Amino acid sequence: MVNKSLKKSLNECHKIKNGFTLIEILAVVVIIGLIFVLVIPKVANSLRNKKSDVDQTTTNIVISAAKLYVMDNTSKFERVDGNISCMPVSQLVKKGYLEGPVKNVTDDVDITNKKTVQITYNKGFTYEMVDSNDCLAQETKVIRYFADVLVRKANGSNINSYSSGDSHQMYTFTHPATEQTTALTDYRFIGDNPYNYVEFNGELWRVIGVFTVENSSGELEQRVKIMKNEFLSETRAWNSSDSNDWPNATLKTYLNGDYYNSLADASKPFIDDVKYYLSACRTDAGDGSKYYSCERSNIGYSSRVKNWIGKLAIMYPSDYIYTFSNGVDNPCFQDAEDCSTRGGVPTKSWMFNINGNKNQWLLTLRYTSLTGALSINNSGDITGLSSVILKKNINPVIYLSKDTAFKGGTGKQNKPYKIKINQS
Repeated sequence: MVNKSLKKSLNECHKIKNGFTLIEILAVVVIIGLIFVLVIPKVANSLRNKKSDVDQTTTNIVISAAKLYVMDNTSKFERVDGNISCMPVSQLVKKGYLEGPVKNVTDDVDITNKKTVQITYNKGFTYEMVDSNDCLAQETKVIRYFADVLVRKANGSNINSYSSGDSHQMYTFTHPATEQTTALTDYRFIGDNPYNYVEFNGELWRVIGVFTVENSSGELEQRVKIMKNEFLSETRAWNSSDSNDWPNATLKTYLNGDYYNSLADASKPFIDDVKYYLSACRTDAGDGSKYYSCERSNIGYSSRVKNWIGKLAIMYPSDYIYTFSNGVDNPCFQDAEDCSTRGGVPTKSWMFNINGNKNQWLLTLRYTSLTGALSINNSGDITGLSSVILKKNINPVIYLSKDTAFKGGTGKQNKPYKIKINQS
């Protein structure tokens, strides 16, 4: 018994002297390993999350800068559902909305030239930080038709709210049905200096407005109507045969022949055949709405046709009158006759002012005449006393194809709208 107790004591002393047993050491290692497995990932994740939070703060700062830029430059961002714009971080730095360089905290990588704020419009703007190439790929997929872009800018309020320099210079006009058309809504640029410049055929043209017209198949389509910003280089007769028969007029033949052929090949796909109205009107028809109704009525004289389908023509009297009537130009409140009787001219009509107040032909025939067409004289009046054989100034007019898409621009003279044909 004594020997057994002594042996046990000796073994205990041996353990104390020689440390832990192998099994005990292994147990300690396993426990430490478990601690690493359970604790270290949580610590690492916590550190990563902290860095991620810092990167999100950087993203939020960049997006806030982009929002501020949009607020300061609203005209550059179209409010068209589905529209995507790319605002590179480098541009925000360049324009002073951020201090550069902009870096990620997690990896210290400079993102100034790599990241972009993708700005999407769907009933309001949303912002997302993405790779620049990804944003550009999305931006090119968005098709914004020119007519839609312009219509969304139109002011739908009463025309009497117009004031010179109004930022909403395209207004909405509703028209009752006529003998040739159903009731329609048009959108027109009015006043003295609207932002309606558009680049076409390598030249400056002006947008008259957006109109619902009949195509060559009789279908109604919404089209943008534009006119050349300057007269043709030479004055021309409406018709050299002294007959106000537009389908056989020399001016119609020239515009749709030699002039059309002189346009750049890239410009021709923008022009489609549409219906133009040829009803005859008196020179004192009244304001824009009365001329509009007259032009699309069945009023005629002799056997003259009431409409014609083609590519190029010249503007209607209503196109001109609407730019300054309805209170836009108070001395010319109702029509061009009001201007002359009050001793003035339509000084607030962009259409009258662009060409130095010179005589120019209009499309509409003079009522009760086989040789007369309406024109604008150098006092701003609409007159019908001229025979069509006389030579006057010409502004060609076209309706852009319904496939005309918006590329950019603000409509200002130094930054005109740019357009393209959608090929899809």
